[in-house]
Order: sequence, then C-alpha cells, then structure tokens
Amino acid sequence: MQFDASLVAPVARDTFVHIKANWRTFALIFLASTTAGVGMDLSPALGEAALLYVFAFMFFNLFLQACIIIAVLNSGGQIVPSRKWRIASLFGVGLVTGLGIAFGLLVLVLPGIFFVGRWFLAAPALFAEDISVSEAIQASWDATEQHWLACSIIAVAIFLCQGVPLVAGMYLVPEGDITRIGTLLVTNALSQAAWVFGIAAAATMYLTIGRRTTRSAEIFG
Repeated sequence: MQFDASLVAPVARDTFVHIKANWRTFALIFLASTTAGVGMDLSPALGEAALLYVFAFMFFNLFLQACIIIAVLNSGGQIVPSRKWRIASLFGVGLVTGLGIAFGLLVLVLPGIFFVGRWFLAAPALFAEDISVSEAIQASWDATEQHWLACSIIAVAIFLCQGVPLVAGMYLVPEGDITRIGTLLVTNALSQAAWVFGIAAAATMYLTIGRRTTRSAEIFG
C-alpha cells in the first residue's frame, strides 16, 4: 500500500490558482452556497415546507458542485461542455461513495479514511471522462493507488474546516438570540468557503494526477 502525501501542498497551491483564475464564478458560487446554507439553518421555521427546502438545497448544491468541477477542469485544459451538469450521476456518486465511507468509519474509522482518499476523484472523473457512476468510482480508485493519502489528508482537513464552524454556531448561539442571523452568516460563510475549496481541490487533484500519469507514460513508453 502506498503512503505518498507529497501532493497535498502542490494541489492546495494550484487550487488557489484555479480559483483566482475564475474568481467571478467562484465568488458567485460562494455567495449562492452561503445564502442557501443560511436558509437551510432557518428552514425549520417553515414547518412542513422545510422538507421541500431540504430537497431543493440538495439539488442546488449538486448544481453548484458541478459548476465548480467544470470550471476547474476547463481552467486546467480539460474541456467539459458547460451545460452537461449530470446532476443525477453526481448524486449517484455521492450516494454510493458516501455509504461506503460511512460504513468504513463505523467499522474502524481508518477504512473510512482510506475510502475517502480512494474515491476522492470520482466526481471529477465523471465529468472529465464522461463515464457512468460505477466507472467514475473505479477510475478514482485506480488513479489514487499511489496518492490516496494526499487525497485523504485534503478531504479530512476540508471536512473539519467545513463542520467546525457550523457546530460552533449551532451550540454557542441560543435559538432566538438577536445575534443569531449574523452568526449564521459567518459560520456558513466559513463552512461554504471550505466546501467550495474542497470540491475545487478534488478537480485539481484529478488534473495533477492525470498529468503525472501522462508524463510517466511518455517517459517510460
């Protein structure tokens, strides 16, 4: 089993480069995701309509995820048709890998972290290679054999950066507090910034590993 974490820093740096190159797109995505996140926190006040908002929120997040992946892939020279959102397939990838990761975490934690790394590139592969859900999951598994640890480190770091602000906002500010809206804006902004960066990092990692594979093939024939 490979334990190569050398790509963490280069991928993080290149992710910032891609975001900067598409800053208008990413700014709009960040604002939209933050607004949706605040709405999600306030949705219980909608009563029975809250369930409808949850479904709308899930669909909207998948759409934003597709926008991020396409923007980074296009920026890296991997052209993807801008209207090929593949929302259903993206949902399938998230569902299958999410269940597998959750099972791994429940069993021993470490298997879950391993699965996070091996399936980190499934969503970018779905768009870049225009393949099915199962093929995208397999493509990610194959591509991350050497660099799964770097993928896991990035994924876990993003998960913590995304989750901690939300948990802090949930427990530190009582319901009905006059500062609640402001707190929700801040915590969701921090959380969504991490989420946007994480999706972009996955696409960047896909491009980086792909380039390394191509160079190796050219060198060794």
